[in-house]
Amino acid sequence: MRRAPKLRLRSLRYRNKVVNMARKKKPEKRPRLAAAWRRTQPVEVGRMVFAERGYEATTVEEIAERAGISKPIVYDHFGG
Repeated sequence: MRRAPKLRLRSLRYRNKVVNMARKKKPEKRPRLAAAWRRTQPVEVGRMVFAERGYEATTVEEIAERAGISKPIVYDHFGG
């Protein structure tokens, strides 16, 4: 009778890890804007949104989304 060959546990773990691991794509890094442009961009976007929708209908969320920044950054730059 033949014996089954001994399998190395370490190699099986490695093989399963490589086979089953989903490869994540790294997010693309956006170039960092100059400080002056970072400050003027939300102002320009805000002016456009105010002109389109009016002061009462405009939200901070919409300005932040169109400017490509987060809502807390808008509050950091311009206060609440």
